[in-house]
Amino acid sequence: AIRALLETKVRVTAATRWAWTAALAAAAALDACPAPEKLYDAARCLLRPHAPSDVAALRTVVDPAALGDAVRKCRAALEPSPVFQASARTGARRGSLAAYCAALRYLAAPGAAAAEVAAFEDDVALGPRSHDALAALCLLRLAFPTPRQPGALPPGTVERWLASWEAWAADGGSVEADAAWLCLLSRARKDATAAAALRTPAAAARICSELVRAAGAPSGPSRAPGPRYARAAAARYRWLTNAASEPCAEKVIRKLAKLAVFCCTEPGPNGAANVERFAAVAATLAPLYHPSNHGSWTPRLAILLAEAARECAKGAARRRAVAAGFRSPSPPLPFSSTLAIARLLAPLARSALYARSGASVVAAVAALRDLSGADASVVADAAAPALRAALEADDAVLWAHQAPAALRCLAA
Repeated sequence: AIRALLETKVRVTAATRWAWTAALAAAAALDACPAPEKLYDAARCLLRPHAPSDVAALRTVVDPAALGDAVRKCRAALEPSPVFQASARTGARRGSLAAYCAALRYLAAPGAAAAEVAAFEDDVALGPRSHDALAALCLLRLAFPTPRQPGALPPGTVERWLASWEAWAADGGSVEADAAWLCLLSRARKDATAAAALRTPAAAARICSELVRAAGAPSGPSRAPGPRYARAAAARYRWLTNAASEPCAEKVIRKLAKLAVFCCTEPGPNGAANVERFAAVAATLAPLYHPSNHGSWTPRLAILLAEAARECAKGAARRRAVAAGFRSPSPPLPFSSTLAIARLLAPLARSALYARSGASVVAAVAALRDLSGADASVVADAAAPALRAALEADDAVLWAHQAPAALRCLAA
């Protein structure tokens, strides 16, 4: 009944939403509950905001102890159940619980589930070869709220995470661990005080090199597409590694693209050096965006292009908002960096318009639309020759196969 009410888009108060959510979560935790996964799904839907104003209202009524309780349930779900249950049913219950926990984390205040976070960090210190450490890392990703104010993160947190990410990767790593570390670092960039560690030359160089590796670009004598990992998460942890999100490989490329653009937000020489590192990434991957190159790396390149263009547009929008007198929690992207990134991404998007992959075409259209919001003149300079050749030139009949892509570019 609650789910049907939600599907009709009936507006209810934040207090009523949370009261229903708490009741559903309590009922789902009962041993006699016949379908806990359905109750957790309904509770997660109740926490989903319909408008930006709903987020602030929900954050004022959510119980601070609810996130810690949900995380403890996730940790308990890792243990084998003494009662026989079908594996498919058990997986559905665990996945719904993790998705509900992720929805709570989005609304939780910094400092929520502090005891659980400290315990998970201790378990992560066991190292990458321990399955328990990987499970603790995934639980840490679920339990650590996003900082919303400068100074919300304890001093040294970002430096410790960067060192741990590098240590795990040096031991061979796993795509699940990379996704968890990058999610944490991506959240940390919203703390203006702690995020300075992400824009240092060493951190920016590592992020850009990992971005090329995660894109799956062919490398080495065999020209085999990467990346390669030494290990993978145990099957019983898969529900936790993919909790309420996309596959880990896609998550890695998205977070790296966000962090790479974020490194360019620093004004001054360091910011300019980080833009040059991003330019090296674009130059390395540019041949793979050509329509004649198609392989297993194509979907990842599409994600990278769309995410980087979106972050560029968001950084430019924050710069305009700050100039208009508004306060931005995240640092704006300087105009020089915006212009440089847009000039790097626009030719890639133009090439991707003619790809054989439909996902690449959609990503290119979205990238050009976002880059138009960042700097429309750059998009016009990059796309106008192709448009003229396809639609207006005297020999346009020879370019007829490019007309649909040109029209998509115009629409963007």
